[in-house]
Amino acid sequence: MTGQPLERTILQSLRGTPLHGYDIYRSIAQRLGDAHDGSQGSIYPELYRLESQGLVSARWACCATDRRTRYYALTPAGRTRLYQDPRAPWHGTAGAASALACGMAVSLGAAGDDMPRVRSTSPVIAGLIEEGAGRSRTFRHLVDTIAGTDGIVYVETGQCRHSVRSCLSLSVTRAGGFRILRILVDTGSIGRGTSTNDFISSLGHELRHAIEVLEVPSLDTTQKIYLFYVREAATRNDSFETIAAIGAGNQIRKELAR
Repeated sequence: MTGQPLERTILQSLRGTPLHGYDIYRSIAQRLGDAHDGSQGSIYPELYRLESQGLVSARWACCATDRRTRYYALTPAGRTRLYQDPRAPWHGTAGAASALACGMAVSLGAAGDDMPRVRSTSPVIAGLIEEGAGRSRTFRHLVDTIAGTDGIVYVETGQCRHSVRSCLSLSVTRAGGFRILRILVDTGSIGRGTSTNDFISSLGHELRHAIEVLEVPSLDTTQKIYLFYVREAATRNDSFETIAAIGAGNQIRKELAR
């Protein structure tokens, strides 16, 4: 399910209390039943598109559990779009109880917390990052750990050497008190033998490498990062690897398979 039908169904799900991604997916699945043929990951690119168009707002929220979750809500423009569509029937405030699944009312973070430290300009990649944080405790811990550093990690489409699907660039940029790192991923590999779970676990592997850099404040140039990995990591065919990154990727893969 893509395009206009998915847009309208998402907007319908958000008429009541703000919901996080999994609850939106569950609301759509309950409403459509057998007619729903999309995966949970399929809604995130659409949510980011709706957010970019000003139809949906998104903010990080905290609840009784140990996880920070991104909650979505209709904007005035989104509500206007929904009710201007004559095909959208009114079903009350479905999903309101689901938004309280954490056991207490949502507590939205301050405006300064809205922008994630692990981010992407690609709706597809941004959606997969959010799916990983929602489905894997280890992936979510990696994202939260980066949020506690002076780093910003951009995950963008690109080609890596050695035929791997993702890699941490050793380049670093300083801006506004932050160290900005880049992870390159081959999104085209999804559907060509690479599953969504494999992609997310590979990305988690590279996020662990980003943390290795960000945990050392003095690593603020490409040369310093290179020498750090020459000293601390196993080197093979001009590539670097660490036990921690391998372990993170494997653990994420296990959690996603449950």
